[in-house]
Amino acid sequence: IDLHTHSTSSDGGLSPSKLTEYAYKKKLSAFSLTDHDTVNGLYEANKISKKLGIEFVPGLEISAKWDIGELHILGYYIDPTNEELLKALSKFLDARNKRNPKILSKLNDLGFDISLKEIESKAIGNVIGRPHFARVMMDKGYVENFEEAFEKYIGDGKPAYVSKDKMEIAYDFDLMQKSG
Repeated sequence: IDLHTHSTSSDGGLSPSKLTEYAYKKKLSAFSLTDHDTVNGLYEANKISKKLGIEFVPGLEISAKWDIGELHILGYYIDPTNEELLKALSKFLDARNKRNPKILSKLNDLGFDISLKEIESKAIGNVIGRPHFARVMMDKGYVENFEEAFEKYIGDGKPAYVSKDKMEIAYDFDLMQKSG
């Protein structure tokens, strides 16, 4: 089983359908799609998993504030139609959308010739994150790999880093419980 996967709905490399097919080809008996801050791929993954006969666990990964930094919380068997959850995820997405131009501006100030359109082209889903920035930086030859992009430029505390809005841990756990 694999209970922590990401699709192109957030920062993964495969669509929910292709990810489900990949899990099946790898002979997994069960897997969970736990995209960052979105449930957009769950319906598609669930539909394909039923056709293939692989157990699907609808999931989600959200970030929370923690005393020493950031904590990623994984929720399983969530209800992707829960209204409170969808409202909270909409706020997360809005915060990301406000954060991304700030990261881009810092990268441009550092001399990187990168546009928002290029970043968006790497994000097939509607959640754009730092891995998409790293991909463009690699494609343009500014860095050799993801690690270099994060270690030198977009990682926590680096020159182009912009902090992400996060909810309190208690709120995130409550939200996950209310959504199943």
